[in-house]
Amino acid sequence: MGGPTLGRALTPGEARTTRVRPGSIGILGGTFDPFHLGHLGLARAARDILGLERVLVVPAAEPPHKRGRPISPGDVRLALVEAGIAGEPRIEASGIELDRPGPSYTVDTIAALADAERDAGRTPDITVILSAESFAGLPSWHEPERLLDLARIAVAPRAGHPPPDPAWIAA
Repeated sequence: MGGPTLGRALTPGEARTTRVRPGSIGILGGTFDPFHLGHLGLARAARDILGLERVLVVPAAEPPHKRGRPISPGDVRLALVEAGIAGEPRIEASGIELDRPGPSYTVDTIAALADAERDAGRTPDITVILSAESFAGLPSWHEPERLLDLARIAVAPRAGHPPPDPAWIAA
């Protein structure tokens, strides 16, 4: 894949912005209760460093890892995302998980987006954007192997969390 990756710091000689990959889509999912500057910074960094044509910020309808915990209504969280990304080039809010019943599994969202890309005559080029903390829990997600078949994974460092250990993917 070449070029800079989100999981490491850029060297002084590397450009802060990579050439845009036409048709590429980044997915930044989460509860976003509330959406904040850290989320926006991650979306911007992924867009610029990975050269993503679009980054979709996707609030989860029913986050499986937060069952039984109170969360704000989905339409409120989507409105917060929309307000937080207003005026940001190539960053969009998506209600794809809010429009679907049941738990919000990332793999289902990525599969639906990949199908839509194929239906439009395009080859899917999808990157799931995760923090190091989220990546560490990926083996426990719903159908993680299928997710890895459908999309690239970009991992951003997060203070207080060890760097990603992709060894489990190789296994």
